[in-house]
Amino acid sequence: MSHIVPACLLCAVVHGQMPVEVVVETDRVLGVINHLEPLSSRHCVVFPRRHVPRLHDVDDEESAQMASAIREIARGFELNDFNVLLNNGALAGQTVFHVHFHVIPKWGAEDGLQMSRGEASP
Repeated sequence: MSHIVPACLLCAVVHGQMPVEVVVETDRVLGVINHLEPLSSRHCVVFPRRHVPRLHDVDDEESAQMASAIREIARGFELNDFNVLLNNGALAGQTVFHVHFHVIPKWGAEDGLQMSRGEASP
């Protein structure tokens, strides 16, 4: 089911080539603590074991298991306030081309993802 893509950080995680702290694990999906570039304490990354570059390449079961994993992380860490972030494609900020969701807790106003709302461009 799973195959490795050279130089893919998340494939290396799936295949045990990189030590991680697993918080959710299913037959199709992993959820791990992001120790490389955390935006807050307990920042997690959820991704399919199979290498898929973008969200529209994910199958229905992987999609369902990722949604369940995100919910399980939120409940397990008792997160009341958090962001779920997906950067899909280079223009959207994706730098690791193995689809993944960030679960970013908001412990306070200065923690986690910082956003500002402005006017949309036409």
